[in-house]
Amino acid sequence: MNRKKEEASRDKSSTEKMETLVHLIVSQDHTIRQQIQRIKELDNEIERYESKVHFDRMKIHGVNYVQDTYLLDQGLDTDSSAHPDASFAQFEEYAARCDQVIQLQEELAEREALMEILTGEIQEELNHRWMRRRQEQLSNKDAESTAEQTALKVTSVPEEPVPLVPDLLTDNELQLEEERIKTQLDTSLYIGLRLNTDLETVKSDLDVSQELLDTKEKELRELLEKVHSLDELQGIQADDSKDEGETEQLPSVDKDHVWVEQARGLSKTCT
Repeated sequence: MNRKKEEASRDKSSTEKMETLVHLIVSQDHTIRQQIQRIKELDNEIERYESKVHFDRMKIHGVNYVQDTYLLDQGLDTDSSAHPDASFAQFEEYAARCDQVIQLQEELAEREALMEILTGEIQEELNHRWMRRRQEQLSNKDAESTAEQTALKVTSVPEEPVPLVPDLLTDNELQLEEERIKTQLDTSLYIGLRLNTDLETVKSDLDVSQELLDTKEKELRELLEKVHSLDELQGIQADDSKDEGETEQLPSVDKDHVWVEQARGLSKTCT
C-alpha cells in the first residue's frame, strides 16, 4: 500500500510538473509571437520614417539631393546649417528605434533558447515516465509470479525445500533483458524508418536531378546536331560557289584559245 501511495504521489508530482512545463511553453510561445509582431511593426515604422525623411529631403533639396550631398560639400554645409535641430532630432529618433529593434531581437533569442531548454526537459521527463512505467510493469509481473509460486508451494508441499530466490532473480534478469531488447528493437525500428524516409527523399531528389540531367543532355545533343548540320550546309554552299567559279572560268579559256587560232590563221595567209 505504501508503495502504491508513493507511486501515485510520484505520478501526481510528475503530472503537475509536466502541466507546469506545458503552460510555461505556451506562455513563452505567446510572448515570442508578440515579440515577433512587435519587431515587424517597428520595421514597418522605420521604413515609413525613412520614406518620410526621404520625401521631406526631396521637397527641400530636390530629387538629386543624395548626389548633391556626396558631390558638393557646400550643399552639405548649407543643409546642416539650415536644419540642424530637425536633423539631430530625426537621427535620435532613428537611433532609438534601432535600439528597440536590437533589444527585441535579443529578447527573442533568449526566448527561443529558453524554449529549447524547456523542450529538452519535457523530453527528458517523458523518458523518465516511460522508464518508471516499464519498471512498474516489471515489478507487477514479478509480484504476480511470486504470488503464483507461493500458492503452488502452499498447495503442493515438497519433500525438500527448493530455493526460489535464484530462480526469481533469473526470471527478473530475463524479463529485464527481454524488455531491454524490445526497447532496442523499437529504437532500431524507428531509426530504420527515419533512415528509410530520408533514403526515399534522397532517391526522389536523385531521380529529379537525373531527369534534369537527361533533359540537358538531350538539349545539348540537339544543339550539337544543329551545329553539325549548319557546318555541313556551309561546306556544301562553299563547294557550290567554288564549282560555279570554275565553270565561269572555263568559257573564257576556250574563248582565248579561239582567238589564238584565228591569229595563227591570219598570219599564215599573210605569208
